[in-house]
Amino acid sequence: MEVVVPLLLAFVVYVPLVLLSTRGLTRDQQRLIRPILLGAFAVRVVVSTIFAIVPETRVFHEDAEGTEFWAIRIAGYWLGDGVHVPDWAIQDRNYGLTYLFGGLLVITGRFPLNITIFNSFIGTMNALLIYRIGLRLFAEPIARRAALFMAFFPSMIIWSTIALKDPLMSFFICITVLSAISLRERFSMLALAGCLLPMLAVYPIRFYLVYFMAASLAGTIALGRKDNLAAGASKQLLLFAGIAVLVMAFG
Repeated sequence: MEVVVPLLLAFVVYVPLVLLSTRGLTRDQQRLIRPILLGAFAVRVVVSTIFAIVPETRVFHEDAEGTEFWAIRIAGYWLGDGVHVPDWAIQDRNYGLTYLFGGLLVITGRFPLNITIFNSFIGTMNALLIYRIGLRLFAEPIARRAALFMAFFPSMIIWSTIALKDPLMSFFICITVLSAISLRERFSMLALAGCLLPMLAVYPIRFYLVYFMAASLAGTIALGRKDNLAAGASKQLLLFAGIAVLVMAFG
């Protein structure tokens, strides 16, 4: 059951989500990117399953095993059949990931493979986000090549098949970049939220990254389009104010 249930979940839930995530692309773009995404997810699920079935292959899992252990303990406590998790075990400045995985296991079942299959899905979504960013900045062939690297480069596969925070951090960064591109082209509250909310989500998972994201976002907007600069000044000031409030609130 520790393998069967997560694999069933991957097929029934995550595969349809991968296909739905390409909505908004043209038919030709969907035809080109969907096989890449499905292949990327399949490879990650296979590697995750090998790590779960053959413990001797878990050579990069020092931090991951601790995360899995405490996530299972948290899920058990929340479901009412486990012991209380001591504060010292998880409440450091990067506590968010353990709570997130604990909540995931409450929903999907207390199997470590559920965590790595979730990370496999997030890693696959990173390839899609890179594709969308490439479409906005360059052209479809370039976007597709970048997505291929993100989907099948060995290190990208490995780090998204382990219970680590890296796939999720990459996901939030890609969302911020894509939203910043939209914000440079046309101001909207949705794009602004896409820039600021990932930083809120990043803080409890890898707290120091929020400062780098804020600085890079401010630079991206400040070095945006040169045309109509005066008209966009108030919008840039509004964004900077939001970033400043965010940093001060969590600093």
